[in-house]
Amino acid sequence: MKNLAAALALVLALLVLAPGALADPRLGINDDAGKYSNGDPLFFETMSSLGLTENVMTVLWDPSRPTEIAEQALLERALPVAAAHGIEVVLDVYPSKALAFAGDPTAPARFAAFVAKLATTFPSVKQFIVMNECNQPRFLQPQFSGSRIFSAAVCGQAVAYSYDVLKAIDPTITVWGVGLSPRGNDNPAAPSNVSTSPVRFLAALGRWYRSTGRAKPLMDGLAFHPYPNSNTDEFARGYPWPKVGAVNLDRLYQAFWDAFHDTAQPTFAEWSPGGESTMRLSINEVGVQVDTAGKRGYTGRENVPAVDPITQASWYSALIERMACDPHVASLNLFHLLDEPDRVGFQSGLFGLGWEPRPAADVVKNASRSCEGSRLRWRHADHVLDAHVAFRGGGGWSFSASAAEDARYTVGVFAVDRAGASRSEIGRALSAEGSSLREVTTDEGRVTAYRRAELRGRLRPGCYQVGVTMHAALNPERTSTFASNVLRVRGGC
Repeated sequence: MKNLAAALALVLALLVLAPGALADPRLGINDDAGKYSNGDPLFFETMSSLGLTENVMTVLWDPSRPTEIAEQALLERALPVAAAHGIEVVLDVYPSKALAFAGDPTAPARFAAFVAKLATTFPSVKQFIVMNECNQPRFLQPQFSGSRIFSAAVCGQAVAYSYDVLKAIDPTITVWGVGLSPRGNDNPAAPSNVSTSPVRFLAALGRWYRSTGRAKPLMDGLAFHPYPNSNTDEFARGYPWPKVGAVNLDRLYQAFWDAFHDTAQPTFAEWSPGGESTMRLSINEVGVQVDTAGKRGYTGRENVPAVDPITQASWYSALIERMACDPHVASLNLFHLLDEPDRVGFQSGLFGLGWEPRPAADVVKNASRSCEGSRLRWRHADHVLDAHVAFRGGGGWSFSASAAEDARYTVGVFAVDRAGASRSEIGRALSAEGSSLREVTTDEGRVTAYRRAELRGRLRPGCYQVGVTMHAALNPERTSTFASNVLRVRGGC
């Protein structure tokens, strides 16, 4: 009996601690149509009929009227109607102007005071998304100061101040941070759309956070918008590093770990018995636009290549299935429930104008909210992602290196005997930790993600080994070391 009790206790402990034991993600909608419906219940009735339980509504902060809740009356009418239909409202709060924080060091604190006013005015709201796509110039400028990422520090201040005031009002409020865009060009000299990729943005946010010495979290969870790069991309396509798509969330979790590990900010739970964490992910905005050619009520010209309704439905089906099996995802909110009439906007609704249902509406209604496949597992890496090194001999030495992320390398050529040296000893020699190996030559360089870096040199007759240590560019603590076989140059040894 004691053994049985112990076994049951272990199983229960694993269920509590394992990320897979977290609740199934909530499905909802990111759409302001319900806010603007002036109390008409149709929007929320439709959501409820599809089994949707969460509605993200936008609230803009105007720095010229910093204490005014411009749409207060609309929210006062919409919130009780949503609650009556079992819909929890999440407020997504960000400045109305991209330059709202530029040149005004008091702006982040004034923004946080506005967020606090929202929380006291609407005490039934228990989730706030603070800031929106801080890595995009449409929502936050400037992105860079010279070559340095500037937007992360400004966004971080706004989120930190807001976190503190919200938790002071009600510790049970969930604070989602940043609202990351999946893309960015990382080019401060770009002719247009000077933006920051999500991986580099998180690295900069982590550097800022560590520099402040902050002893409290910055957020309870990360908000993210994994739109496809092109509206016609298949769901499985994703993005290359340092961008992140719906199928690349492990890259997002790694970037967050690189930025915040060993700080007061929790990182995402890892797949291990001790991998518990309160940190969650909100997919609070994502959508695929449908072709509306020939449909009544629409105006303007479409500005992206649109897809047919069946393609949208299959994309959403794959998205819901994958997010249900990711234990870090707390919520998935599709953008929109109902199309915008102007084609310059988004025609990504589950319903076209006039509440014409699309196949995606049935997909959402019938999709399982629970994982019916294999749980997605993630653990942080301590090495350079997908690092490879190939060595060649001949009359000298050469190597080529590649990785799935940017990295720096140190290469060393060492004189050895016939038996050669171990990889660990070569690693110590490359890191100057103390080694008896005689260094013949050394060099340093960079590896750009998905591109090969090559280097070569000549050698006198003898026995040699070549070693390469790669350091992840955004977290040099992550390393990978490689060592060649013994190279016998022109009958040496």
